[in-house]
Amino acid sequence: MTAQDVDVWMNGRLEEALKPQKPQPDDALVITPYDEKKAA
Repeated sequence: MTAQDVDVWMNGRLEEALKPQKPQPDDALVITPYDEKKAA
């Protein structure tokens, strides 16, 4: 994402702001269980 993309996302019209959105690869999101006992 470029600085121009961020500016359009924050300040542009909805149609323009949605253009940079792209699907991510299946392995781009990793979900890790949260253990409250270890966090304390």
